[in-house]
Amino acid sequence: MKINLQDLSKLIIFSIIYYLFTKESIAKIGLILALIALLVFLLDYFKKINYSFRFLLVTSFLLILPLTFSLEIKNYYLPTGYQYIYISIISSLIYLDSTKSEKGFSFFSKTIKSFIASLSPMTYLSGPSATFEELNKMNRKDIGLPSVKYLKYSNIKLALSGGMRLSLGLYFNTLDTNILNENFIFSDTYIFEKLILLIVWGFFNFWRYYLLFSGASELCKSFLSIFNINIIDNFNNPETAIFYHEIWNKWHLNITQRIRNFLYTPLTLFALRNFSYLNGFKKFILIEGIPVMILFFTLSLWHGGKINDLIFGFLSTIITLLSRFIYKNNLFRKNSEEKYFFREFFRFINLSLFGLILGIYNFKSGELKVDYFDMSSNRNIILTSFCLSFLAFIYYRCKLKILNFVELEQSKNNGIEISLNIFEGFIIIFINLFFLLDVEGVNDFIYFAN
Repeated sequence: MKINLQDLSKLIIFSIIYYLFTKESIAKIGLILALIALLVFLLDYFKKINYSFRFLLVTSFLLILPLTFSLEIKNYYLPTGYQYIYISIISSLIYLDSTKSEKGFSFFSKTIKSFIASLSPMTYLSGPSATFEELNKMNRKDIGLPSVKYLKYSNIKLALSGGMRLSLGLYFNTLDTNILNENFIFSDTYIFEKLILLIVWGFFNFWRYYLLFSGASELCKSFLSIFNINIIDNFNNPETAIFYHEIWNKWHLNITQRIRNFLYTPLTLFALRNFSYLNGFKKFILIEGIPVMILFFTLSLWHGGKINDLIFGFLSTIITLLSRFIYKNNLFRKNSEEKYFFREFFRFINLSLFGLILGIYNFKSGELKVDYFDMSSNRNIILTSFCLSFLAFIYYRCKLKILNFVELEQSKNNGIEISLNIFEGFIIIFINLFFLLDVEGVNDFIYFAN
């Protein structure tokens, strides 16, 4: 067996970084390596008998099941960041299976690079996960240590952007805005007022999760760039989506895009080949409904498979299918494309609805009696939070337009982009110096991210 010293050095370095970050036992790190070696060996075997796709389906299901265990069991038996390690391992296996030419990919190389990818610094803490494909594109002379030669202006911009998003997300999570409980639902408040408050709370809830996730992802991507590892963009500006299902096309791509490519698309193609002769509602359910149901069921398992996760998956399925059905209406789609007010209002409603679905993870039984629910106090907090999130919405929409303009003009307006970077750096300092971040305020996020 030929041992590549470059890969061996990365294995040692990344394992040490993982150990320092997580304080995990050496035994768990060794088990990850052993598991990957076994899976690579089995993949090679099943490829020879043309059953690799079935093997990957079974493997994906079996490896996702431990995520449904109780939190105590997961903390005791599973390595830190198993959710993202799982994505990395499965994505690496899929890449190895789909690669037509395996020249230079020895069993040792497949195992070691898949292992290194699964433990790439920060990917197991915040995602997005690195894979064999990203590791294979690294400079062969790179021994795995961070290097200033990979530090570019684009990486600094990404770090500033991620830092601002994460700071805003943490601040938003210190605001006590959890109204989604039995007290609010069953209180003697006018239905119309409840509806308005739920809509504005949903919009805020979208932004507090989005800023946290996207900020952590951008910092992770920026950090990995100094190791010469280029990973997927985890979010693709979901705030620009108009329809509900379009938000999912731009949200948490680390898992949604990979599940879509590996599971959703093959299922859709299978349904098209076998059920295209049908008409009407049956055709819609069989060709679009079943793949979407399986997609969100898988996401529910990945999030933990608890009752809240399954409710989240069920509602997401229903609303996504409804959104796709509406999208097929030519008149409705034409209005959303041509009429500015209609488009922006529909976008706002769908972002709020997305935030409400995320709010399932915040649902709690009320501790106070319904008779004593203080609607006026909650109303003020929610409206203040909404104003802050709406300012974030305006800023990021404007920033996107400015960056598109700068990209078109190229070097003529670099000053605009530099000014934005300075502004974001100032916001990071301002938030972290002048706001005392209450760690307890992000407990809901920690639970959601598991």
